[in-house]
Amino acid sequence: MGLPVIGSTRPWSRWHVTALVAAALGYAWVGGGLRPFSWPAMVSTTLGGLAILIPAWRRGRSPASVRASHVGLVAWTLWLIAATGWELWALSMHPRSTHPTISSLLDTVVETHPGRSVAVLAWLALGWRGTGRTGSTPTAYLATVMSHPAGRWLVLLLWMWVGWHFFVR
Repeated sequence: MGLPVIGSTRPWSRWHVTALVAAALGYAWVGGGLRPFSWPAMVSTTLGGLAILIPAWRRGRSPASVRASHVGLVAWTLWLIAATGWELWALSMHPRSTHPTISSLLDTVVETHPGRSVAVLAWLALGWRGTGRTGSTPTAYLATVMSHPAGRWLVLLLWMWVGWHFFVR
């Protein structure tokens, strides 16, 4: 059986799943080959983001299927604060070779066409998964945050920023 369609009890046919995967692979390959800092890269990233954001907006509020434990929320929050702190600290230091940011470390991955295409595909998959369209979100922390409309939009807007940051630049 295929993936369930939101608002429907019938499963997706194999043809629908195959077409969706083929479209995502094609989009990732074309998007990964676009020249950074160009209008085509910006338009491509925006269209890919809208393909995820519009269904998420139409879906509206959905309660979290799994609640995070207090310890899990604290652990994930501390991890996110540490990663953000590292990024901000490294961003304020120079030279970049001595104080790399997360972005500069990932630049080596996304500087080739295949690497960039894999990153675009991973970005799409993360956005698709983050909207909860394929079931529960990856972690109970994310499910808890996204159970509130403001949390859902915060996570999805941050996800969109990641796309612009890595694929448009």
